[in-house]
Amino acid sequence: MKKKTIYVVIAIAVVAILAIGFQTAPKTPAFDFESNPIVDVVTTYATDPTDSYNRTVRRPNQAQIDEVQSRLISLSGAKKTKEFGDALTLASIEIGLHDGSSINFQSKNDGTLQLICQPSSQIIEAKNDGILMLFGRADPKVYLINNEDFHRYVINLCSGGDTTVATKSG
Repeated sequence: MKKKTIYVVIAIAVVAILAIGFQTAPKTPAFDFESNPIVDVVTTYATDPTDSYNRTVRRPNQAQIDEVQSRLISLSGAKKTKEFGDALTLASIEIGLHDGSSINFQSKNDGTLQLICQPSSQIIEAKNDGILMLFGRADPKVYLINNEDFHRYVINLCSGGDTTVATKSG
């Protein structure tokens, strides 16, 4: 009888630990642009969906960058995934951050929108004379974005469509 009690207590403890872990693990990406500001934004757009190499590249102005930032802070509809997806990228926003990491939104020709959060480079090995020998990158975090409004916004920004005034966050 005592063994059953121990197993029940262990099972309850495991379930409680897992429940706490799932509650504290971020389900959506969170961005802190005060401690890690945006330093560069580049958008690309495939003007011909059948020719992915024929692209228009733009650098948004500051108002557009501010708008991207304000939309990212309130981004919803992101679901973490492990797959990059093989569909052709038609539009993308590449955001470089101060710490060397990047955020990349890719609108695919299958109608999906992916967010790829690429960590900054990490030193694997360095010589004692200060010359850096090898770099490594941690695995990126990949999300599928199920937010039609934001997806339309990405395509509109990348294609050079009408832009809105940057939203001022309180």
